[in-house]
Amino acid sequence: MGSSEVLNGLVSKELEFNIGKSKIWMPIQNQLIDDFKTELKDKKKVLLYTLFTNEHEFKGGIINAFLISEFTTEWK
Repeated sequence: MGSSEVLNGLVSKELEFNIGKSKIWMPIQNQLIDDFKTELKDKKKVLLYTLFTNEHEFKGGIINAFLISEFTTEWK
């Protein structure tokens, strides 16, 4: 069994993104927050590198999450 406690100290904030007509919240690693605020402007595109995680609930079901582990605002 995994433990969400491994994320303690690694993540403290989530960011909201508009993807097409959908909105999604994603957690971001603490060490990226200041650079993200500096480099990214509203309504600009960003390429996110994420870690896909999932949590199996005790009573069934699954919770999927993408943890932002890196990003860039310049790509071709």
